[in-house]
Amino acid sequence: MHYSFESWFDITSLSETAEDIIAKEREQNVLHMLHQILTPFLLRRLKSDVALEVPPKREVVVYAPLSKKQEVFYTAIVNRTIANMFGSSEKETVELSPNGRPKRRTRKSINYSKIDDFPNELEKLISQIQPEVDRERPVVEVNIPIESEINLKLQNIMMLLRKCCNHAYLIEYPIDPVTQEFKIDEELVINSGKFLILDRMLPELKNRGHKVLLFSQMTRMLDILMDYCQLRNFNFSRLDGSMSYSEREKNMHDFNTDPDVFIFLVSTRAGGLGINLTAADTVIIYDSDWNPQSDLQAQDRCHRIGQTKPVVVYRLVTANTIDQKIVERAAAKRKLEKLIIHKNHFKGGQSGLNQSKNFLDPKELMELLKSRDYEREIKGSREKIISDKDLELLLDRSDLIDQMKASGPIKEKMGIFKILENSEDSNPECLF
Repeated sequence: MHYSFESWFDITSLSETAEDIIAKEREQNVLHMLHQILTPFLLRRLKSDVALEVPPKREVVVYAPLSKKQEVFYTAIVNRTIANMFGSSEKETVELSPNGRPKRRTRKSINYSKIDDFPNELEKLISQIQPEVDRERPVVEVNIPIESEINLKLQNIMMLLRKCCNHAYLIEYPIDPVTQEFKIDEELVINSGKFLILDRMLPELKNRGHKVLLFSQMTRMLDILMDYCQLRNFNFSRLDGSMSYSEREKNMHDFNTDPDVFIFLVSTRAGGLGINLTAADTVIIYDSDWNPQSDLQAQDRCHRIGQTKPVVVYRLVTANTIDQKIVERAAAKRKLEKLIIHKNHFKGGQSGLNQSKNFLDPKELMELLKSRDYEREIKGSREKIISDKDLELLLDRSDLIDQMKASGPIKEKMGIFKILENSEDSNPECLF
């Protein structure tokens, strides 16, 4: 072959038009060959195949603007002038070794041949100056109030941009000069576009009786979200990787059983897998992962067996930033997955093998290429974050409730899973 096997999985090719991809498939039959290669090794069961009665789920993408402070920080980070804003404009001169690595050296040159009797000399010096020190007038230490806590790690510009998209306080958190504690006031909301969106959504969700799972990649972001919950008097629980097993169990139990606990703040990597939080019917992905499966697993903490209400997932995205690029790249990975691991293939048995031999219909391929995981988009602006009309559209789930009521009763009431029909193949060619 004139192209490599790795090129079959090239995500960048998905940026081409759907017509170009279909033309390539007709010429090279890459997807058809992949299906034939993977069929003997894969057996796939969809949630719709095995789950008893999982309520419908909808995903909504909500675009947030950058606040004025975020925009200033974001521009400075892109221009690599962010350090100058906080008075650290001087660059340390680094001496390099012949191989290009920075030379390691002590801060002060020391002649080790002259310090054999250093302990005795030190004791003698202390005994000489101690009387002078005792006669000195006591000096009162004055602590200069700190105005803000600055977190800048210029080695990773990508992470700095992501922090800026989440909240300006991840870079500079103001401190009360009197109490020397973090300032928790309305500026906390104003200085983040995503917080302005949350501040419109969460009070209304609470009034409508919903419970919320709020996922973030950053535990520091969870700290700021806790400050926001305290500002708005929202009862909340929290789960992250630093907590013990007993703390996690208690917080999950409180959220699932206490109707007053409105929000569960969860670290995506620590709490996005293997836990049951079906008391919630709303998921907010505060910042998306490069890996789309991490966010899908997070959604399934409440959209799973045992859930009795429709689930709505809100994905917050800061428009026209690295945040949007991450979401677009994750969507491209999902599209690649849908093309390769087709939902109608890999069912097992002779029928599955025969299905893999069929060429993908161009019309079906076009539908896959144009498909998307979310159903709605809501775009907020700095002038008007979300209008009342858009907010109602954002929170309305009456169609999901009607869809759930219209679905017929389940047949296998005694079982946990649906009973799949036995394959008619008596001698399947491939084993799974």
